Amino acid sequence: MEYRPLDITLISAKGLEDVNHLVPMNVYAVVTINGDTQTEQKTPVHKHCGPNPEWHCTMKFAVVEPAANQDGLNLVICLVSDRHNHGLVPGLVHDKDIGEVVVSINELLASEERVFDRNVTLQPQGTLNLRFEIGETLEYPAAGPGTGYTYLPQGADQ
Repeated sequence: MEYRPLDITLISAKGLEDVNHLVPMNVYAVVTINGDTQTEQKTPVHKHCGPNPEWHCTMKFAVVEPAANQDGLNLVICLVSDRHNHGLVPGLVHDKDIGEVVVSINELLASEERVFDRNVTLQPQGTLNLRFEIGETLEYPAAGPGTGYTYLPQGADQ
């Protein structure tokens, strides 16, 4: 089975909505393909960053053919405020979503460029700075059957 490597680097975000109000936000990002938890990868938490976190965190995805050529395959990037480490009452305080953006994988793979940066607007507010690196089609020995995609953990050999 063939796949296209897709590396996404979450560089930073600017101007996020402050969902904590009383203490500085600790922000992390969760990235999935179409919201599927089997493909979920997270950045480290940027502590006390407020509305302008920085991660410089690269995530490696493998988009299995022929899914790479189909519409409707998306990277879903959710920014979340980690509220567990503020010394508040455990169990009463939960992480809170800050914003989300959906990026079409089909559009990324159709790009003439193989490495490019993109600033995307988050809903409800803010900007996310991303870098994409798209590899050539490779043979993948053990892709998950019927899923149309899988992921390569960070540091996996390609």
